[in-house]
Amino acid sequence: MSALTTGLSDKSLMGAVNDLTAKSNLLEKSNLDQVEGRLQAVNMKLNQMSEKKAVVEEAKMAKVSELYELIKKWDDMATSLPHIVDRMTSLQDLHEQALQFSAALTHLDTVQQQLTNQLQTHSSLLKNLQANFKENMAVIKTNCESIDKRMKVLKK
Repeated sequence: MSALTTGLSDKSLMGAVNDLTAKSNLLEKSNLDQVEGRLQAVNMKLNQMSEKKAVVEEAKMAKVSELYELIKKWDDMATSLPHIVDRMTSLQDLHEQALQFSAALTHLDTVQQQLTNQLQTHSSLLKNLQANFKENMAVIKTNCESIDKRMKVLKK
């Protein structure tokens, strides 16, 4: 009896018969058709869900593969990145020196132009001075000759 009443709500024989009757009523053809229809609907939904899950899983795997390829590509670059950074740092010093050289060269060019202008000015002033000296020397020579003539006239 205990084997028959296991899992039953009522522990009496009459209760067990009632429970078994209720359960056997569930196995009638009309109830079985409803249960089968519900099971088919559930099965169809499960199939749809598994198809959707397969699509989602496939999309996830594609995304994972894409990310893996991207990381793999950047892995190769990551090994060379410290060398590139060191090279850029050393080139920065070179560029700064080139900039300083360029500034010094520009300054020298400016100073050279100023000196060229001053030399041209001094050259024209020197020419004027030489011309004035030449004129003055001619005047002095004339004056000296005139003084010599007067001295000779006075000595006589």
